[in-house]
Amino acid sequence: VRIEGLKHALMAVHKAGSLVEIEKFLNESLASTVQTSWIRIFFAPQDNLFSEQVETKLSFTQQRVPLFRQHERIGSIFFMRQPDRPFVRDEVDFLNRVAEAVSLALGRIQKLEESEELKKQWDATFNAVSDPVAIIDENFDLIQANSAITLRHNETVVGRKCFEVLYRRDTPCDGCRRGKNFRLDHKDSKGNKSLDVYSQSLALDPQKPAVYVNIYHDITQRLSLEKQLLETAKLAELGTIGSSIAHELNNPLGGILSFVQLIKMDLPKDHALYPDILEMEAGALRCKDIIQNLLGFTRNPNVDEIADLDLRDVVKRAFKIVELQIKSQAIDVILDLPDNHFPTRGHLNLLSQAIKNILQSGFDAILSRRRKGNEAF
Repeated sequence: VRIEGLKHALMAVHKAGSLVEIEKFLNESLASTVQTSWIRIFFAPQDNLFSEQVETKLSFTQQRVPLFRQHERIGSIFFMRQPDRPFVRDEVDFLNRVAEAVSLALGRIQKLEESEELKKQWDATFNAVSDPVAIIDENFDLIQANSAITLRHNETVVGRKCFEVLYRRDTPCDGCRRGKNFRLDHKDSKGNKSLDVYSQSLALDPQKPAVYVNIYHDITQRLSLEKQLLETAKLAELGTIGSSIAHELNNPLGGILSFVQLIKMDLPKDHALYPDILEMEAGALRCKDIIQNLLGFTRNPNVDEIADLDLRDVVKRAFKIVELQIKSQAIDVILDLPDNHFPTRGHLNLLSQAIKNILQSGFDAILSRRRKGNEAF
């Protein structure tokens, strides 16, 4: 009977998954074998306090058996029954064997709890990463994905291809280099995206192929800002160069224009060279306007004050800055301006730059469509 009871007790302890379950299963299995009323387990030093309470406040016969782990006492298990039934020697030996099994079970449960806690910490850390993180195998199948990926899908992603889940592709991404860092260009409904993929191989089992931990960092906005900064730097440098050239040309051009106008004043209108002098004067005035526009465009906009302006003059001034560039690409621009004065208030230079940027954007869009093969642009 005792052997059968020990077998039942060991089976009960083995299937328990917590301290409460150990107590419950032992109470059920030992009630008929050694007629215990109830069983409790306490870790040190609470077990000493409980033992004192049983002796002073409770009228039970107790058999306290210490629990050990690697020769270190970790607590005690208390077997209780009616006060008129003390435990005999063979029952004590039986309970000592049960306690040994309980000690092993507590060690196993502690390891399970530690493992579960480590898993929770891993999941929390894994999901705390804002960038998509995926663990994939040699066949591109997802082993695990963080919340940045799973929250985008209503169905499970584990076991599916990474390129299918992330980018709705039927084949691996172009330029994919598992185990190495690489850049990935992707186009979706929101436009083109660029991503830096940090990929690291990880050998979980020496007998199996390595898996890969991929972190997908979206750098689309960063590249856009870098491009804007580069364009701004180019424009600033161009403004500095343009200002220097304009100042260098302005003085000799003023002399040329003065001499042409003096010749014009001394030359009769019916002279054969008079039309040529008029053309020279018109050309010099045009050059002067271009230089003045260039100087105005490169001037610090904070120097300008708000003034009453004619918006037509602002548009013309901005157009002169990009006119040569536009004509060099065989692009025709038609200015359809009102005949009457179009008053406005603002900074002349800032408004000119704003309109120049609009013209430049349209110019760049036309060139972009041309490069894509749309000859209509």
